[in-house]
Amino acid sequence: MTLSFSPGLFLITGASSGIGAAAATLLARSGVKVVLAARRLERCERLAHQLREEGLWAQARALDITDAASVHALISELSSTSEGLSGALNNAARLESAAPLTEMDPAQAQATWDTNIHAQLTLLQAELRAMAGRGGSIVSVGSIAADLSLYNLAPYAASKAALRSLVRSAAAGAFPQGVRVNLLSPGPTHTEMGHDAYGSDRNLDAAMAASPAGRGALPEEIAQAALWLLSEQAGFVNGAELVVDGGHSL
Repeated sequence: MTLSFSPGLFLITGASSGIGAAAATLLARSGVKVVLAARRLERCERLAHQLREEGLWAQARALDITDAASVHALISELSSTSEGLSGALNNAARLESAAPLTEMDPAQAQATWDTNIHAQLTLLQAELRAMAGRGGSIVSVGSIAADLSLYNLAPYAASKAALRSLVRSAAAGAFPQGVRVNLLSPGPTHTEMGHDAYGSDRNLDAAMAASPAGRGALPEEIAQAALWLLSEQAGFVNGAELVVDGGHSL
């Protein structure tokens, strides 16, 4: 099946590595005009340059999603172009340092919630306003951690559960405005964050040995699912959660 996408710009946050970088690459190669945004601007610029060398359309922007003013400024910039904003993959996230719940540093927990909840609300607000009436698709990246009891990563798990609720609430009001909002929940994935959570890439795969897939996901495998949710082929999918974990949740 060939995927098709609405004309306009697609914003990918957390595009400097991992799932975000993979999604930006696949989207650009599908003919989508992509805007790569992350705090690590130099990485986004490097990838955008590589995509332009392939004859594709890609731009890079510096963005800290916890800076509400910067979020609103970027969304305003993109929505005011002739192309407008047609899609967003809200992928940027934070994982605190592992620690037992009773010993968790409140400042680390707050930083996780600032990125994974409060900043996601800011992004959704800005994106929904920009797309209302003209149509669009928003995919927020959650995690199967929302359904797990993670004593050593409790703030992260709680933040992803809250994000699921936020996405559902947003979807209920967005669809009448022509905007779809969905949640993509990966399992353990070979990204910098995934390796940090498990200590190394080998540790991650070892932890997944008993799962049906027997390994962690590759960023491209998660990105493919994101593309489908963003595409016109998922035009009647709204408020859904797509779990991509190779059956690990089973």
